[in-house]
Amino acid sequence: MKLKGFTLAEVIITLTIIGVVAAITMPVINVQTEESKFISQLHKAENSLNTAIKLAALDNDNLPVKHWKTFADATDETGRIDAFKNALMAQMNIINNCSNINECLYSGKYNNLKKTEVEDTNWKPATATCFITSDGITYCIKTAGDNGNGEILVDLNGPQKPNIFGVDSFNFNINGLNKSINAQNELTLCDINSSSNEAIKNGLGCTEWALRKGNMDYRRKTVSW
Repeated sequence: MKLKGFTLAEVIITLTIIGVVAAITMPVINVQTEESKFISQLHKAENSLNTAIKLAALDNDNLPVKHWKTFADATDETGRIDAFKNALMAQMNIINNCSNINECLYSGKYNNLKKTEVEDTNWKPATATCFITSDGITYCIKTAGDNGNGEILVDLNGPQKPNIFGVDSFNFNINGLNKSINAQNELTLCDINSSSNEAIKNGLGCTEWALRKGNMDYRRKTVSW
């Protein structure tokens, strides 16, 4: 019995179909791989921050942040930021205590969820309040109120790209009373379709979603809990 083989035309058509399918699916796979990598880093950052603040509290008689000696002695927010930063750094593996903010963060413009460039004055710390740990994650203490509460910016790969809010850049909140650092959960700053005045910072408030949901669906649609 004579076996029938594939004709050249049939082989070409099959390879063409495979190529089209690959062209469609590979970008999606690449995006999902990138997102999974950053979410893994985000979990690491959350764990590192909460371990550091708990150890720092133990060094200060387990008191709320506002009663830590160097923090309480500070006379303004700059001093409080510096005191809190030093307290965390003492508990973490630091490779760069940045004397200039551009050593720790990308010197160009960052983008929000809508891929719109954001001016530095709208979000970036104004002074050298940042440091990089041995895993390449940048932490910047953005605010520190006299009650011990504040805000921390985390860039999961430091100055490297993509530098997009909600992808490799996120906000955490400092709870001074509870001596904890919590993922920011502000869907008003995590809405790709938002037109509010705060929308320019869209993505920074996606921290809780990315950590608990394990995805970045907010990059593609409006999400809700």
